[in-house]
Amino acid sequence: MKKVIIYTLFVVSVILTGCSGSGKRYVPKVDKSELPEVDIKIKRYGKALFSLDTNNLQAGLKSIQKDFLLFLDADLNDSANIKQIKEFVSDTNNIKLYKKTIEIFPDLINQEKRISSAYSYLKYYFPEYKVQSFYSYVSGVYNERPVIIYDTSVIIGLDNYLTQKCKYYDRFLVPKYKSRWMIPDEIVVDVMNEVFYTL
Repeated sequence: MKKVIIYTLFVVSVILTGCSGSGKRYVPKVDKSELPEVDIKIKRYGKALFSLDTNNLQAGLKSIQKDFLLFLDADLNDSANIKQIKEFVSDTNNIKLYKKTIEIFPDLINQEKRISSAYSYLKYYFPEYKVQSFYSYVSGVYNERPVIIYDTSVIIGLDNYLTQKCKYYDRFLVPKYKSRWMIPDEIVVDVMNEVFYTL
């Protein structure tokens, strides 16, 4: 019960940090010198994948496999696996989503900074919590689970945060009540909501 109360206060503080009509942000009253330093870096699988030459996809996948084993833990000598990935990266809708993620997220510095700040408070309240590795990818608008925590990794589907005005959401039949929350500022909130289920 104590964990639930602390977590609830923690999530509320994270949400209020990101939401303020006056431009002022609420920050939990904790001496910053007491906060553990957390430096989150997000590895961009989507960018690495869609930057590969599809005419030489197998070699390209092998070149990034070590960095993205979470996504590429398969036999890359198997032509069926290569075919499946090629179909995904050649799909015109996925290509458009990828290009839009690059437009909205040319870098992830702001997201890394905000998640690092949230995790500093998380580690303050839960010192034993293990910080995961972070990855982003193009999910094909898998908006049921925009953020997934799998084992020791946090996986963020950047195409679920392309702003509520993103025209592609209509093509993927995303309801308006959902797309209004599919904005960059919601990434940290969704990450911390997923964290709740690991506590």
